[in-house]
Amino acid sequence: MALSAWETAKTVGLEKKIKFIGVDGLNTVNGGIELVKSGVLDGTILYPTGGNEALKLALKMYNKEPIAKNNILNTIVIDKNNAEIIENQMDKVDQQQAVIDSQQGAIKVQEREYASQNNLVRLLSFFLVIILSLTIYSIYSTISISRKKKQLERINQTVIDQNNEIQEMAQIAQKSNEAKLNFFTGLSHEFKTPITLIMSYVESLIENEKIKGTTLVDEVKLIHKNSNRLLRLINQLLDFRKIEEQKFTLRASNTKIYDFTNEVMTNFKGEAARRNIDFQLTCKNKNHELFIDRGLMDKVYFNLLSNAFKFTPDNGKINISIVENQDNTVKISFKDSGIGIPENELSNVFNPFFRASNNNKNSSGIGLHLSKEFVLLHHGTIELKSKQGSEFVITLLKGISHLQPSEMINKGENLDVTPNLISDNLDIETELNDVNVVSESEKHTLLVIEDNIDLVAFLKAKLSNEYVVHTSDGSDAIEKAMEIVPDIIICDINLVDKDGYEISKELKKDLRSSHIPIIILTAQSDKESTLKGLQSGVDQYLTKPFSLSILKQSISGLLFNREKLRYYYTNNIYRIEPESKFGNQEQSFITKMNDIIKRNVENPKFSVEDLADKLGVSRVQLYRKVKAIIGINISDHINNVKLEKAAELLKSNNMNISEIAYSLGFSSPNYFSTAFKNKFGISPKEYKSSN
Repeated sequence: MALSAWETAKTVGLEKKIKFIGVDGLNTVNGGIELVKSGVLDGTILYPTGGNEALKLALKMYNKEPIAKNNILNTIVIDKNNAEIIENQMDKVDQQQAVIDSQQGAIKVQEREYASQNNLVRLLSFFLVIILSLTIYSIYSTISISRKKKQLERINQTVIDQNNEIQEMAQIAQKSNEAKLNFFTGLSHEFKTPITLIMSYVESLIENEKIKGTTLVDEVKLIHKNSNRLLRLINQLLDFRKIEEQKFTLRASNTKIYDFTNEVMTNFKGEAARRNIDFQLTCKNKNHELFIDRGLMDKVYFNLLSNAFKFTPDNGKINISIVENQDNTVKISFKDSGIGIPENELSNVFNPFFRASNNNKNSSGIGLHLSKEFVLLHHGTIELKSKQGSEFVITLLKGISHLQPSEMINKGENLDVTPNLISDNLDIETELNDVNVVSESEKHTLLVIEDNIDLVAFLKAKLSNEYVVHTSDGSDAIEKAMEIVPDIIICDINLVDKDGYEISKELKKDLRSSHIPIIILTAQSDKESTLKGLQSGVDQYLTKPFSLSILKQSISGLLFNREKLRYYYTNNIYRIEPESKFGNQEQSFITKMNDIIKRNVENPKFSVEDLADKLGVSRVQLYRKVKAIIGINISDHINNVKLEKAAELLKSNNMNISEIAYSLGFSSPNYFSTAFKNKFGISPKEYKSSN
């Protein structure tokens, strides 16, 4: 600014007449010191403190802080006399500063080199420690490996010795197992003779004109059917033994596969019709021929169809389809709408003694294994698909190129070896013309929970004279029991959805059905099973095979005990204590019911529907339960409670007879007097006078 002022004055010729002084003399080009030396400026002022103090003072003023009135800033005036000295000193300072900067740069370089060398030393030290550790570990490992090697050698020798012992024991066990199998095989052969005799005599009885059209023929058919089933199970055991010993020889003959399939299906059509199962065979070429062993393939068909009918519900579908393929094969598919097999268990289906986790039916577990082995003997394959239901697919080769001469028989030898058997699944008609011993109105109701249709038919035939028999396969047992509220229940253990223990426990816990006696029928006769049955609340535990007379007596005994309990409740209905030794559920029910009635006894609008609603049961269930426990209907019971209350009011002598009658909901004093006299034997007036 001073330079600019001088230049301006110079333009008008006044630079000699005015003295110019600059501020902050700098040692730079056109700086204050140079301008003083050149005579442009008469002087400049150097502030050794720079502008720092001036800025501080300005900030104090801006912030309205107290400041001294006079603020002296020390300064030096530079003129021609000292300008050169000051310039030299500043140059010297700049040189010293350059030297200092150079030294600081060198120090930084040294620091970087020091840091680098320090890191290198640390890294080397770290690697040295690792190398040392590895060396120590290597030495330790060598010693340890040497010791373990000796130890493993000793263990290996022990294992070899034990393996030799196991092999010896395995040989002994194999011989023992062989002896057991031989025993059971021999025993199975021994069984066949008496079973054959039984079946022969039974078949003769079936054809006997004297019993045709009588109830006896149905029982004989049932004997024949189960004898046939036992024979087939024994044959399966013998077949399993033969398969294990590879003693089967294929005897294939030219067979029309459609006719053969249709022939086997005939044995199951009765069961299909009875259970309304859609049982179909589809085949485009009914004249197609395959070389099969009719006896072995018959067993395959029977196994697959028996399983299909066993696991397919009523109103389901079972379809057999025969399809020719382009690759010289024929596929025979057995597809059902049953429960199927879990996907993670499909690979185990053909293993001997395998039983699927969702299979609650009795099964030997060797049928499918035998089926697979018989199909393999035909040089075919069998596979299972299970998504919605199960589908077994048998693939057989066409022609004879895959068969050995020893595996074929002449057409003349091709006898029909399909067993003339009554299938396990055949429907045995049980419409027996029994004479009713007890009138329908006097019969007790009986619910049979059993999934074996033969046993259900047997029990229904034998018990229908004395009881109204209802049945359930177990899938709807709880619902049916609640709907019917029977007088007694007979229940099996092994059922479709829930076992007999679970069903009994649920029925005994439910207030609506807790009074119903339950008889368990089961093949499990061990102590634990019996104890489990009793713990689930059942009243009697009978093991199969059971005596019909014992079963009938058990039913009669339980119903008689129920009558005694009913008599107790009828005569002590208003004096039942919570600690009563009789059934807790019944006691709780009656106590709760009486409390509700007593609380509403003076409410003329209180109805049976209101009582049922407060007890959490339907009107029908309330009626049936009260009738079963007390022996009278619920309306009569409510009237009895009201009459007991009337007797109490008459004793108190505070109300007249008409007031009491209307307060308790009776339609008129006359009706009240009649009901009261019927219960107590005297009129309300006489009762009031006597008290």
